[in-house]
Amino acid sequence: MSGRVRYSSDFKDNAVNLVLRDGVSVKDVSDELGVTQKTIYDWLKRVNERTTTSKSSELLEEIEALKAELEKVKAEREVLRQAAILMARSD
Repeated sequence: MSGRVRYSSDFKDNAVNLVLRDGVSVKDVSDELGVTQKTIYDWLKRVNERTTTSKSSELLEEIEALKAELEKVKAEREVLRQAAILMARSD
């Protein structure tokens, strides 16, 4: 049997929120909760990685939407350009 302690997601979230949201030092959280500082830093790292991945996904989605919108605007501009050419010829 392993001497390793398993912490619940709520416990981890609480520890991370104490540091990130409430500004409590990692040392103080470590002392208060009885968890090593390294463990808390690991939890903070995972949260940061998830946040970065989430932001990257959102940015990629936004880029794709903007590319699609750009193509639509280019097509509309081309239609207007062709219409202007036809109108100029008919005068």
